[in-house]
Amino acid sequence: MSGAADEPAGKPATLQITLTIPADGGEFSWQTALPLERAGSHRDFAAILAEVFAESGDCLLTLAGLELDNRTGLPVDALFVPPSALKKARAAFYRALEEALEARRRARLETVAKDRSPPAGEQPKRWAARRQDLSPLHEPGDPAPHPFVGVSGPLKLEELARAEGYRILPLPPVARTGDPAGRAVELIQASPGERFAVGLSNLAHLEVARRLDGMPNVRFFADFPLYVANRFTVAFLARQVPGLLFATHWLEGAPEDAQNLEAASVPLVRVGEGFRPPLFYGLGCPRGQGVLAVGGRRGCRDCPGGFELTLSQGRNRFLLRVRDCTAYLYAWPR
Repeated sequence: MSGAADEPAGKPATLQITLTIPADGGEFSWQTALPLERAGSHRDFAAILAEVFAESGDCLLTLAGLELDNRTGLPVDALFVPPSALKKARAAFYRALEEALEARRRARLETVAKDRSPPAGEQPKRWAARRQDLSPLHEPGDPAPHPFVGVSGPLKLEELARAEGYRILPLPPVARTGDPAGRAVELIQASPGERFAVGLSNLAHLEVARRLDGMPNVRFFADFPLYVANRFTVAFLARQVPGLLFATHWLEGAPEDAQNLEAASVPLVRVGEGFRPPLFYGLGCPRGQGVLAVGGRRGCRDCPGGFELTLSQGRNRFLLRVRDCTAYLYAWPR
């Protein structure tokens, strides 16, 4: 925050404050007139301003730092403004700042609310598949089919589910080892005759979408970890992801929530009763951390990078599944 004061003592000085807002790189500028006098005792006026403006009242923002550009012709320690005038200016400044931030917030929401319209003559295709139909192929009787592909080794085409004419390639939300984008690119380039729907489950995957943009046999979908709960999220993803086929509706959403999103230009795939998502996932492997012994061993030595273990807590049972050194915890079916 920088402030400029001009006019000599005895006349109203114009105090102009310019504030840089880091969130969007813009600036907020505000000014007011203050009665300026020559100080009877010497004190740094910049320090006085910083002390007064550091108290922001109910405003969510407060002063982080201040630089004073003194153009009055008086030394900075000879400037004096009555405390009541400074406090009045402070209240007006924070009020104007809140109004400006609210106006910017409304402008951003208006931009987000403008859902991307499909190209002329192209209507968004409604997907009949449910999320549980999109998980990689798994063994019959698996209590909690893993919803994402593994990335520590080459991806295999025959292990991917097929829906609506696409091979479904749902990327994991986090990966301690492996390169999700690299593995996806390798498989897609090796299979030019296949169409792929790549699942994005982390905002960092927007870069994956940009990396794969332009490949004619690739489209994308927003997977359930992205938590698509309202039309603003749908519109944001539609603008950011070229070739977005659909978004998976948020897990906790009721049917009426999904109905409110039906008007969005991007179709929704709902999560059916048969889908069992992980309760938790994280980069900490309990075997690697030495917390659990698996196969009689602790630590990463001789670990194949993945295993499964049944855990109990009272009457509750859980399935701990580690894939690519990433832990996923599932509730055991009752």
